[in-house]
Formats: sequence, structure tokens, C-alpha cells
Amino acid sequence: MAGRQRLHRFLQAAHYPSLAAYCRDSGMSPSALTPQIQHLERDLQGQLLIRGQHGHRMRLTDFGEKVLVTAHPYADQLDLAEGRNRKDEGDGARSTTRV
Repeated sequence: MAGRQRLHRFLQAAHYPSLAAYCRDSGMSPSALTPQIQHLERDLQGQLLIRGQHGHRMRLTDFGEKVLVTAHPYADQLDLAEGRNRKDEGDGARSTTRV
């Protein structure tokens, strides 16, 4: 579940000028998102983003672009799976959904 969630958040954040902008819109704190992106980068064995600094937008690396293009067709499924998992976590049930 956590891997899907990290990938889903990366796909969403990739469309923002910065991780901070994504965090503002999603209600997530940057201190929670940054380790998730770093964990995803370790999982995928490559840097996904070049973080923006001093007024510059963040950019996807070539690898990040490839991940975005490859995973984008599955974004709706990831979104649905994350929504199901949040609902399941709320009632104490465990999800066995596989993507």
C-alpha cells in the first residue's frame, strides 16, 4: 500500500511548480511528503525531481519523466486504491487490493 501511495503522490506533485505548492493544496506537510518522495526514489533507484530553489520551479529528471509517463495511465487506479485503503484503515479492516 505505501508504495502505491508514494507513487500516487509523486504523480500528483509532478504537476505543481514545487512540492510546497502541492502540500498547500493537498493539506500534507512538506516534512511528511519529502521522505515519501525520497523513499520512492530509493525504491525506483533513481532521482525523480530536481527541487526548485530561490524562485525556480522544481523539474523532473529524465528518469522522473519516464516514471511519470509510464505510471500516468494507472493514476486513476492508484487514486481509487488509495481511497479504498483510507476507508479500510478508518474501519480497522485490512485491504488486500493489489495493483
